[in-house]
Amino acid sequence: MVSEPASLGTAAAVAISGLIGFVGLVVPHGVRMLSGPSARRLIPLSAIYGAVLLSAADLVAIRDAAACGVENVAEIALRPELERAARSQARSFLSTAACGICGKTAIESIFAKGIPLLDVGRPRLARSVLESLPARMREAQRGFAKTGGVLLSGDLYHYPAERTLHRLPTFEVSEAQTEKSRATIEAFLAQSKAQLWIQHDLVHHRTLKKSPDFYD
Repeated sequence: MVSEPASLGTAAAVAISGLIGFVGLVVPHGVRMLSGPSARRLIPLSAIYGAVLLSAADLVAIRDAAACGVENVAEIALRPELERAARSQARSFLSTAACGICGKTAIESIFAKGIPLLDVGRPRLARSVLESLPARMREAQRGFAKTGGVLLSGDLYHYPAERTLHRLPTFEVSEAQTEKSRATIEAFLAQSKAQLWIQHDLVHHRTLKKSPDFYD
């Protein structure tokens, strides 16, 4: 008679708490059979084996690189309720960065959806086209004459001190190409009297107008 209420109580606890309740009940008993009744070994081993059992219970399938067809990639499928929970906890962003990387929540979000990738080297824009943009913008936008030109740095500069100290990040792929690009931009700024906004400069970002304010 005692076993029936105990079994019902155990079943109710597991039904409410899920797999964690089941692991808390079963794993210590299984570990005790392997390691003995010593609490010094039983407690840490129960924690380790419980974590392993929970992780294994969350996995539905694992496909290695050969099955995925992509080198160094493994595909791990979770239980549907876990995938829904992960999506509900994902951060949302109301803005993006020019680099296309900042503000992304996952690797999959980096790849553009519905826009085919272009071949290497396409499209190609002549230097004269880029340098003619300020004049063409002034013709098309009357407000441009009031604000003047604004050039966004992208990843060419990260801090204002890089312009005065002529320092380059340690991870530059081609320092010579970066220095050449910077020299071209500095010459263009001097010729066009435009402003350079460094998008990674948080100090300057705080001084800019934010929505609902705008630049006239």
